[in-house]
Amino acid sequence: MTIAALIAQLRTYIPAPSSGTRSGDDPSEAAPSLNKYATLVAMLERIASSPVRNVATWAGNIEMVRRHGFASDLATAMCGVGAKVQYWDPTSGKPDLTTQDLCAYLTPAAPKPPPAHPGDAPAAPKPLLLAKLVLDVPAAPPTPSTASETAHYYDSVAPKAAQDAYAYFKVAVRPQNSHSLVNAFFGAQVTTAASSSSTASGGGSGGGGGGGGGGAKSPPHVDDAAPTLSGVRIVYGAIGANPVLAVNTMKLLEGSPLDGKNLQAAITALAAELSVTPEPAYSTADNPAGKAKARTAVLAPLLYKWCVRNGRARRWAELCCAVAELCHVVLPNQISVRALV
Repeated sequence: MTIAALIAQLRTYIPAPSSGTRSGDDPSEAAPSLNKYATLVAMLERIASSPVRNVATWAGNIEMVRRHGFASDLATAMCGVGAKVQYWDPTSGKPDLTTQDLCAYLTPAAPKPPPAHPGDAPAAPKPLLLAKLVLDVPAAPPTPSTASETAHYYDSVAPKAAQDAYAYFKVAVRPQNSHSLVNAFFGAQVTTAASSSSTASGGGSGGGGGGGGGGAKSPPHVDDAAPTLSGVRIVYGAIGANPVLAVNTMKLLEGSPLDGKNLQAAITALAAELSVTPEPAYSTADNPAGKAKARTAVLAPLLYKWCVRNGRARRWAELCCAVAELCHVVLPNQISVRALV
């Protein structure tokens, strides 16, 4: 299946957007969709160009990562949603397909052995034939009625309703037709308590203000209390030979309220567990380290930006204030964090 065909299939699972939301076509807009499939499609649409996506396949893209360490946006996105692959090992002598988590499939079981003689090419990974890409999707695409109900994503939240909190980021020389210097995919389900209190429209307590008798109830609004995250997935790509799960950071955020204290701990954990492999293609005589320093500097701000994007979408006043205070504490590099928000 081509990447363009995969995008078309994933689009059928995107709820109809309401006013003020978008499906993620332009990452520079202020309120990108946090929906899982809209975010996934938006990242896949940043791959190369339409002519390339019309002929390139998802399997070829993934194999380029496994065999050559290609800086793939597709692999990072699919690892971010917990995709699995089914493949056949022609050396096994068995016709059965093996199902494996994509991140594990792309992670070598052992370091590649060095070449037998200087100048020889390094040993190639075992040849495997990809057969299927397995995604956890709804049993059926959203119908128009359910889509319209889901569309009020930013406007009201049912009490304790779990909602998507997905985002992708791509740092590159150009927004399109450019390999990623760093890419990242974040995902979680967010549970936020909502206030069930109602107020009379137009009036205050005590009957003044021309309230109009009946006292129409206002829709539930989200409390400022910190939300709880579950199913957290944090994946960084283009920082090494394959996408990397930020396991320690995910464990720290899983089941925890997303408040300032946990955010600071998450950013500290992220900085400790991730490292950028220098890319020879970016090395010059004047700068032999290439862009390694700049690529390292954006890792923590991308996590910060995901948190703030969620806070803004759901009006979490406590979180927005907390992360604003962290600007000078947890991100001591020379990047303008406020500009990233």
